[in-house]
Amino acid sequence: MSRASTAAHLRGELHDLSSAIETQKLVLKNLLKQQSDVRKRLNAVLDPMALLPLELQSEIFVRCVSDNLDHIMDPTNFPLAFLLVSRLWRDIALSTPRLWTRLRINVFPNSNIASADLIPSWIKHAGNLPMSLTLSGWLQDSQNFSGLLESCGPHLHELFMQPLVSQDSMYRQIQLSGVAFPSLHTLVIHSTSHMAATFNVTDWLDVLRAAPLLAECHLRGMRYGTSEYFQAETPTHLTHTSLRKLHFGLAQNSRRVNYEERNSAILLQHLTLPALEDLLLSFLEIPLTIVTSFLTRSAAPIRVLEMKMELGWPPDSVIEFINFMPDLTHLTVVEEGYRSVLEVVATRDDFLPNLRHLSLWDWNRKVQTPADYEFAGQLLGVRPLESFRLCLDQPPPAAVAESLRSLGEERGIDVKLGVDQSQAGLSVAEFLRRMKEQGVL
Repeated sequence: MSRASTAAHLRGELHDLSSAIETQKLVLKNLLKQQSDVRKRLNAVLDPMALLPLELQSEIFVRCVSDNLDHIMDPTNFPLAFLLVSRLWRDIALSTPRLWTRLRINVFPNSNIASADLIPSWIKHAGNLPMSLTLSGWLQDSQNFSGLLESCGPHLHELFMQPLVSQDSMYRQIQLSGVAFPSLHTLVIHSTSHMAATFNVTDWLDVLRAAPLLAECHLRGMRYGTSEYFQAETPTHLTHTSLRKLHFGLAQNSRRVNYEERNSAILLQHLTLPALEDLLLSFLEIPLTIVTSFLTRSAAPIRVLEMKMELGWPPDSVIEFINFMPDLTHLTVVEEGYRSVLEVVATRDDFLPNLRHLSLWDWNRKVQTPADYEFAGQLLGVRPLESFRLCLDQPPPAAVAESLRSLGEERGIDVKLGVDQSQAGLSVAEFLRRMKEQGVL
């Protein structure tokens, strides 16, 4: 046989073998598909989830984790744990954007954020839904904190931060400036350390500028960096037209810091908030001229005011300050000024005529006098309140308490009398849970 005919014969054999291989590949493919179909039917028998529509499967997953404020980026926690159960559960989880709208990251000193590489895929899984991010720990020391915020910032609807502060880190700032937050609605920074976290006024004004839709801002445990640690500068004034709720000041257990470190209210000198409806000032050293200038400049429709602070103001100044907000419907006064407010509300019809909810707290172990209870009874008799709280270091006498409660019941007023219960030292999860229960968030 010639070489040419031998080559032609071998080519024919190769062609036949190739055809047979392709045929077997098709057979194998069909067998694998049949195997997959059988496995799915078996899973349907063993796993009831497979029998449900995708929408119902997703809703079950969401409800399984709905009680968690945040989802930690840990494979043992939801929603990542869903990915490890089975292919079906993984497909359900990745097809449910609501599972990926909340996440929490704990930051350790002088460390990279180990889970930062998961952020892009997490955002992708959330689709176009607004996201909520909770950051806790040593936020001043993280080596890639800014990069993390730059990745998340454009997608965030809520940002919760709980910085830990030590003697070594108290003068290192939390860097938020330079990050865009175009969709941010709520910003909460709540430090429960005994040392307040440091901020720079210009940087914080830049943060507010970068969040044009911000409606709620809770800054607790923040301090203004003094000129000893920050260069002198003249911040550019900011008018923010969306901010409706500002809760501002040191956390209760930060109250032992020096007065010069408590004047974080310097931020108010550079702000105008015409849409402000809800204002809380907590444990701050605030000159009356700063807050009255801020209120005059803003001319805001403030309906809710909570004062938790040691102002050093005389009683008349407390009343003067409150008079700048004549449309108040909710008023809470803690420590200084509560007795003046109690007396004026009871004796002056023209003072806060729209007031419906009044809470007065005493944390300084003042001695209650019979006049306090007489004014309480008087205001319950004449004011169209819906609720009245009198929380003292010592409860009122039983007969007085019963008389005030009976008077409130006759007039349809929810009266609560009792001993002060502090919220010092709450974890960020507990703090946020209580705020959600109270309708703050």
